[in-house]
Amino acid sequence: MKTGEIDSFGVFDAAERYYGATTTAKREIPDFELEYIVSGGGKTYIDDKEYLLRPNTFVVRKPGQVSYSEPKFTCYFVHVSVSPDSEFYSVLSALPDYYRFIDAAEYRLAIEKLVSGLITDGNDPCDLMVNARLLTLFALLDRDRARNETAATGESYRSIEAVDKAIAAIEARYAEPLSLTALAAEVGYSPNHFHRLFTACVGKTPQQYVADYRIKQAKLKLTSTRETLSEVAYGCGFSSQSYFSLCFGRATGLTPKEYRKMNNNVYPG
Repeated sequence: MKTGEIDSFGVFDAAERYYGATTTAKREIPDFELEYIVSGGGKTYIDDKEYLLRPNTFVVRKPGQVSYSEPKFTCYFVHVSVSPDSEFYSVLSALPDYYRFIDAAEYRLAIEKLVSGLITDGNDPCDLMVNARLLTLFALLDRDRARNETAATGESYRSIEAVDKAIAAIEARYAEPLSLTALAAEVGYSPNHFHRLFTACVGKTPQQYVADYRIKQAKLKLTSTRETLSEVAYGCGFSSQSYFSLCFGRATGLTPKEYRKMNNNVYPG
């Protein structure tokens, strides 16, 4: 059994590959390009439609389309050539270009298994395991087709823009009190609607995103500054040092002091 021939695969860091460039060059797509966005941002343009490249989104480019991107993202990618006579060609051709609403863990696991298997076991188009893993990815994309067909247009697009605005606000003001009500008001939604929308788009609640981002920034401060634990706590939006230590321990399994000590190779002092 052969679903198609995989032409290229791996992990692609667009920012590194196109360092200093505003966009990549326009190109006509020769085969099916499947990309799971791991990190970064920017936009990709497919046949003059623009799509936001947020983490945990998925892009499907198809033969004959014209595309270019802002090189600000990192992705897992698989480019596969499928015979026009194959039933899989019809399935893939009918997929949306852009997937915003997915089970991120499920998609990431599927493409990681495919890419890592190709790296370790080789790229034999007739290998059953290669085809099984590729079919798993095809099946996920086909299953989630309907709810993603309008994911970047109309009201859905405006909703995604609202989520992006909220994320930008969180990342700019994480040291300040950030309530669900305040974030919802900032983007013009009711708290309940904003909570549902944000969770569907990002894969975690607004409160979880704020907490995770504060811990991320705390890790950076612990390993790259001389700030005291109290200064780190208040500087990352925690109400007290004891509450910071509690949250940090839940997230990492370590106290802030233990984390700093373990990473003292990069701590200046």
